[in-house]
Amino acid sequence: AHYESHVNTIVNQFASQLFSCPFIVRSDPEQIDEFYSEFKEDCDLNGRDLLTFVQHLFTTSLIHGKAWVLLNLPSDQNSPPENLLEYQERGLGRVWLTDVEPDEVLDWEIDEFGQFIWVITHTKEIKRLNPRSDSKTVVETWKLYDSENVETFQISYEKGKTLKKDEIISSIGKEKHGFPRVPLLKICLPEGLWLI
Repeated sequence: AHYESHVNTIVNQFASQLFSCPFIVRSDPEQIDEFYSEFKEDCDLNGRDLLTFVQHLFTTSLIHGKAWVLLNLPSDQNSPPENLLEYQERGLGRVWLTDVEPDEVLDWEIDEFGQFIWVITHTKEIKRLNPRSDSKTVVETWKLYDSENVETFQISYEKGKTLKKDEIISSIGKEKHGFPRVPLLKICLPEGLWLI
C-alpha cells in the first residue's frame, strides 16, 4: 500500500471551474480610464492578468484559509508632481498588486471597524552574491505598514550563522506608501470551505 494525495487535483479543479470564464469589465459611462484595461491585463507589472492573479489567491485561500494582497504605488522620490499631467507622465498612479504568502505576515492589529491599524511582514531570502563563490548570504527583511508609511528593517548574514536573541535589526528607511490606509488586504474563507 502507498499514500497518494488527491488534494492538489481537487484544489486545482475547484479553481479552474470557478475561473473558467474571463472577467468582463463594464462601466457607466462606457469610457473609462485606460488604467483599468491595463490593470486587467497586467495587474502585477510582471505580465500576470487579473483573472490569473485572483485564481492564485483563491487557491491559496483554499489551502491556508486566507490569502494576502499588497497594493503598491511608485515612489515619487521625494519630488511630488506639480500638476496632474506630470503625475500621469511619471506613472505615479499606476497601482500594482503583490501576493503575500500567509506565513510572511507576522502580526497585525485592527480597529473597531475591522480596518488594519498596522501590519508586519517578514521575508527571508538566501542569495549567492557572486556566481563563482560557494558562500551564501541570508537576507531577512521586516516591513511595518501603518496608515501612512512603510518602515523597512533588514539584516544580512552568512548562511549557517544563527541570530542572537538580542540582535538589533536596524531600520533602513521609512517612506510613504501613498494610500490613505494600510495597503494590505486579507481574504478569508469560512472554515467550511477549507480543503486542507
